[in-house]
Amino acid sequence: MADKTVRVIQAAPPPLPSYKKVGIYARVSTRSAEQMNSLAAQVSELVRMFRDVPLHSIYDVYIDVMSGAHTDPRPAYQRMLDDCRGNKLDLIVCKSISRFGRNTEEMLKTIREIKQYGVNVYFQLENMNTSDSTSEHIMTVISAFREEENRSRRENVRRGIIQKAETGTSKYYTKP
Repeated sequence: MADKTVRVIQAAPPPLPSYKKVGIYARVSTRSAEQMNSLAAQVSELVRMFRDVPLHSIYDVYIDVMSGAHTDPRPAYQRMLDDCRGNKLDLIVCKSISRFGRNTEEMLKTIREIKQYGVNVYFQLENMNTSDSTSEHIMTVISAFREEENRSRRENVRRGIIQKAETGTSKYYTKP
């Protein structure tokens, strides 16, 4: 008679989630004391967010002090993109969409490129991750709105300067 004992084969354990290499991107537009304090706050907050998250490690912190209107002149931003291309990052964390870039078209182009390398971007203020399929549409609207808001603010400041120069009330001419 054959042995009727049942031999149980244990299932293989589920694979562990992949180890995430996190890059933190922070940017301010000027070197003013207020902006430098803002930069320090951005970096500190984002580092604290991921400092104790299991299976996540901060790979690098990328900091630019210049306008976000275009991506080309920002050296840390370009280094971050190179790290994405070199598979050194899995996730980029940024305070907000406007800190990542103010040009909607360039921002979307960049996000689409780095997603090809398996890198997602998390925007803390908007609580948005590019891994979500609907995020691109929402990001486009938010980014376009903020881009127009900046353009309008710039135009208002320019108009104010011209008006004060025409009326002779500008203080620019009294500065050394």
